Amino acid sequence: MNGENKQKADAVMWEKALRLRPNDTNVLCGYATFLVQQGERESAEKMYNQCLELNEKHLGALCNFAVMLEQSGRLFEACTLYERALEVDPAQVIALSNYGHILCRKGDFDKAEEILKQALRKYPNDVTVLHNYGCLLWEGRRDYRKAEEVLKRAIKNDPLHEPSQTALNDLRKEKEGAELRAAEQAAALLAELEEERDRDGGSSRRRRRKKADASPRSVSSSPLLPSDLAQRAVAAMPKLGAPTNLRVDGVSEGSIYIGFELAGGTGVDGEGSPTHCQAQWDSTVLPQGVIQHAQSEGATPSFPISLQRLPAASVAGEHLVRLRVRSGRGEHGPWSSALAVSMPENIGEEEGVTPGGEEAQVIAAAKEGG
Repeated sequence: MNGENKQKADAVMWEKALRLRPNDTNVLCGYATFLVQQGERESAEKMYNQCLELNEKHLGALCNFAVMLEQSGRLFEACTLYERALEVDPAQVIALSNYGHILCRKGDFDKAEEILKQALRKYPNDVTVLHNYGCLLWEGRRDYRKAEEVLKRAIKNDPLHEPSQTALNDLRKEKEGAELRAAEQAAALLAELEEERDRDGGSSRRRRRKKADASPRSVSSSPLLPSDLAQRAVAAMPKLGAPTNLRVDGVSEGSIYIGFELAGGTGVDGEGSPTHCQAQWDSTVLPQGVIQHAQSEGATPSFPISLQRLPAASVAGEHLVRLRVRSGRGEHGPWSSALAVSMPENIGEEEGVTPGGEEAQVIAAAKEGG
């Protein structure tokens, strides 16, 4: 029996089972899951709802329905179902892992870490839990060492787990870039210290020479090691906070503009202020770009996200967007809280739509997520 014939036979079997036992919650849940596999999500949603009306604590329906909603981009509804599932069974691994993953995407790192650690206590070798926790340590905590250890554990348990392999490779690239920027900052600091020494007055140099002649055996203080310089360079870099009050400013020339503010009212023109921004679209971290400077007094900066850079088949529907900023060659600051953005089907089809235009109004109905 080929695949198409098997699908038809399975559909007949489920329909027959439903006619014989229309109020059997296991049949309703199983049929709904089958419909999801066939791409019939609207019909599946009706089956899941019917099942939960009969038994609001049906664990299979709560988890499978939540997974479907998460895959459809309906993250807030999925969170509600995962919470309900955990009320029924606090150790349900799918609910713990997926709920923690969504919380991480929303920027609620403390709650996400609490949930994922709870999952690891019960399931220390679960690959998906390890993957999600490793990504939290990397993207949420910027703890490269621990994140790498956790992702390695995931790959050790399942060498073919592609998401963990991809995350580990991306983490290592970012870590190397951060170390390179720190080394460059260290070199700049060393050059500055040498320049400051050369500017020292002649009298002070003579005093040092005289003192050295009087004490020929004296030894100067140990020079700074490269690692010390790197640490001082990193410590001297501006401490940037997370962007706040994210909003949709509009759409223009194939990009969606996300406006934001910065902690303490920091602008984008002063010394040490952020010059570059990076966005995360759902779980995909996009390449960084230059912050758009405000054109009028009192206006806040914005960052354009090119629609062409977004993951395939992920434009229309509801998405979570987060931003982080950096100054010059410094480290990125922490991620912002998530902004929920509802994107229409025809987004990006019109050219030259200016911020504030009709198309912008369609997508501007966004709200701050956890």
